[in-house]
Amino acid sequence: MRVQRTRSGVWWWAPPAVVGGHWLMWHAVLPAAGAVVGSTPFATAAGWAFAGGGFVVLGVLLASGRARRGSAVACAVVMALCAPFGWVDDVPLPADFRAGVFAGAWGVVFSPVAAGAAAVWWSIAAGVLRRDPRPTPFGVGLASALYGAVWLYAALVLF
Repeated sequence: MRVQRTRSGVWWWAPPAVVGGHWLMWHAVLPAAGAVVGSTPFATAAGWAFAGGGFVVLGVLLASGRARRGSAVACAVVMALCAPFGWVDDVPLPADFRAGVFAGAWGVVFSPVAAGAAAVWWSIAAGVLRRDPRPTPFGVGLASALYGAVWLYAALVLF
């Protein structure tokens, strides 16, 4: 009996790679970066840069028209690996750095809600202003960059 491959190939390696990558991000990369940054004045921004910075980078790429599938996927993968799941509470990080990491991570968690709210707002605004309801890449990029900046502000002020 011959096993047929799907059109996109066999992706049996994807779930273990995501779980392993998430564990590696939270137990190797982030603690090493936290040890380097320590409690310096820019520790919160350095922690935020892992996930929140991805929104800004993706937004700039979209707004400039230089976004390609590979760059968008790379930003999304790094942001997804920063999502705060169960085992991340035990990871020792400096307090300011941890605030930045968690602000960016919660930005990733709430991004679907924010995208839905932005779509509703955009459709209402387009109806009122009598404009084309389809968003432009520049508008989506600007919204993504602003969303990432809001989470940096939250990390600096709230956490």
